[in-house]
Amino acid sequence: MLKCANRDPIDTLRIFKNHNLSPSFLVPTQTGLEKSIMDATYSIRQFLSDSKIHNYENQKQGIEHKVIKQAILIANDFITETRVSFYRPETKNGDPRIWIYGLKEKASNFDLLALLKGKNQLIIFNCSNLNIDNFFQRERNLLNHLFDTKNPSIIAEELLEKCKKINKKGFVKTLRAGDTGVGYTFESLLGIKSNSNKSPDYKGIELKTGRESKTIRPNLFSMAPNWDISNLKNAEEILEKRGGYSPKYGPCKVIFHTIKNQVNSYGLSLVLENNVINQIYSNSGQKEYDVRWLLSDFNERLKEKHSETFWISAQSKGGRGSTEESFHYKKIVHTGNINLTIIPTLIELGIITVDYLLWEKLPGWQKYTKKKGYDYLWKIKPKDRHLLFNFQKEYQL
Repeated sequence: MLKCANRDPIDTLRIFKNHNLSPSFLVPTQTGLEKSIMDATYSIRQFLSDSKIHNYENQKQGIEHKVIKQAILIANDFITETRVSFYRPETKNGDPRIWIYGLKEKASNFDLLALLKGKNQLIIFNCSNLNIDNFFQRERNLLNHLFDTKNPSIIAEELLEKCKKINKKGFVKTLRAGDTGVGYTFESLLGIKSNSNKSPDYKGIELKTGRESKTIRPNLFSMAPNWDISNLKNAEEILEKRGGYSPKYGPCKVIFHTIKNQVNSYGLSLVLENNVINQIYSNSGQKEYDVRWLLSDFNERLKEKHSETFWISAQSKGGRGSTEESFHYKKIVHTGNINLTIIPTLIELGIITVDYLLWEKLPGWQKYTKKKGYDYLWKIKPKDRHLLFNFQKEYQL
């Protein structure tokens, strides 16, 4: 439904994040406004549960089990005390419903509503009839009264001091040739030994190091599909059905493509349905569900890798990937406090994506790539990274 909103959800999300706020979005339809009821989408249900406002899973069906809570509605520059009802009807498997009292007078069809957890109650903004940025600038004291923010761990201060010492070294010659030299060299300077452990690198803080670039999208992590619930059962089957050829890779079928909410040149896209991330193949109006990831698995991997992260940028000279390359580590973006409730929205809007790096392992395939396995790399652009975290701070070393 976010695609139907009459205000750009991405631009709106960025405004909230600039003020360290993490909303979940709801878009009322004409039918919803007329009947005074709206579907509580997965992202809304997750937000309400994580915020400890309401848990639909513990709610019984029927009008007698309706739950009503106090809330604040901000629309048309007016702040109104209101109530919100949470309800599971006896029909349709008890699909969760939500209603904001007084919304008919404060909203129109397809307005973009932002729901946030306040200190003491649910806060709702009608982003379509409110200049949010101006409101935030004008009502700073009110916002401080309504909302609370969290800070990351103090281990970061210790790590930051070590990074500053590395920065003072200036350009440091790479300790390993190739693309991974920038990260390997930095971690070696910190005294971290190379390993394949999936846990964070420094006392619970993940390190993601890269060369300065406006186009590179750093990896969040690599995670293969859940083959048990997928129709295609391995990378070989994906390649057989969806792969193509490139002169660079000789006779091998390959897929080196970004997959997101919009269909790419291979006919592949990502669609989130019922807490499952689906990679779908589209052709002539027909859709085939190829592989799947459980959203819960995605969230767990994200929490495992990026509860707190230093994203380090290095200036490079001497020939990228060569043994003569040198790095000057100059900037850190520090993130923490993941906003799990926003993930469905980021997938739906194409902000979180996955890159397939798949190639057919025919005889002699090693001469076409240095990689030994297949990769499914989940990514987000640096300019959008703050949307995923409730805390972000930048340091120029």
